[in-house]
Amino acid sequence: MLLRQRLMGPIARCALWCALLAALLSSALVVGFAAEPDNTFLDLKSIKAKGTLRIAITHFDIPPFHMRRPDGTFVGKDIDFARELGEVLKVKIVFVDDPPTFDATVQAVVQGRAISP
Repeated sequence: MLLRQRLMGPIARCALWCALLAALLSSALVVGFAAEPDNTFLDLKSIKAKGTLRIAITHFDIPPFHMRRPDGTFVGKDIDFARELGEVLKVKIVFVDDPPTFDATVQAVVQGRAISP
């Protein structure tokens, strides 16, 4: 992380975090209205309260974004980014990696299997 901070200026880092939060909140809104029976949406506060953020990724590797090591652990840019987000939000990150296609990954989010338990 220290090397990444040296390579990215403060403005680029801020823009990256803002883009991430915008994507997270917009996907939480979609998931909330699609998955919650009482039509309440999952916001950042409720995700933090539950203590876990579930992130859907495809079952197949997409180097350099996410790959599964032989020991079953994940590595890659998306994985690093998700873990850093978990540190910032102080939540546990769980990767949902069973979707076999990109469409199935989106469906996992819509069905509520990702974003929040």
